Amino acid sequence: MEVVENTGQLSRCWDELRDLNNRRRAELGQQGCFVDPRFDAFHTELVREYARREMLVLGVLRVAGRAVAGCYGIRLGETVYEYQRGSDLEWIKLRPGHALQFFLFERMILRGVRTWDYLRGDYRHKRDWSNGARHSIDFVISAPRRVPLAR
Repeated sequence: MEVVENTGQLSRCWDELRDLNNRRRAELGQQGCFVDPRFDAFHTELVREYARREMLVLGVLRVAGRAVAGCYGIRLGETVYEYQRGSDLEWIKLRPGHALQFFLFERMILRGVRTWDYLRGDYRHKRDWSNGARHSIDFVISAPRRVPLAR
């Protein structure tokens, strides 16, 4: 288990998380979000800044040196906002994400975290680990020009 605590650890763990997420999505017949170069570059820059500010929560579980689960989130005060996960489908039946989650919960509680927010989306791990759902509303604000207003 490795949790990023300094920028020296960032590259390896970040690469593993992105790879796990992209492979998991591909195996499910979907496109991983980190496949998009703009999205990937944006989040790569963000995690560097979050690491510098000690706001990054990035953990990877490895078996025999191979990454089998990863989790990426942002800590703001007493709350961690989990943004992305990834798991190796060869290991999924053993629930490596749960092992990583236990480890991250304990670590963050010891550092003063009181809330873990899974953000939006209905996924099994969110139902397994949550004690309730909160509803959100999407707001779309368009520029005051004809084409955006027509959409």
